[in-house]
Amino acid sequence: MLPNEGSLQKRLNRSIGHWLRPIPADKHRNRPNCQMHKWATGLQKRGNIVLCADCNVTLCLECFEPFHTVYDLVGETERFAKQMRAKNNGEK
Repeated sequence: MLPNEGSLQKRLNRSIGHWLRPIPADKHRNRPNCQMHKWATGLQKRGNIVLCADCNVTLCLECFEPFHTVYDLVGETERFAKQMRAKNNGEK
């Protein structure tokens, strides 16, 4: 499980309007990428990147919801990585 403290303390907090506040990733950041793709697969996904204004994490639109709803992301890492690699390879 990802720690529920420090910079990720708000990740699962449903009283915060995460879904109301995804904003385009700041163009001042050096080529923003999806932090969940990078963490789960080591790949850098740079398309459709948004910033969660509450968590200050850059995520692709595909990962935005799971990041904020899946309690045990670490336990689900292999499943996410397999899905991400399959999509990257054009599979289902």
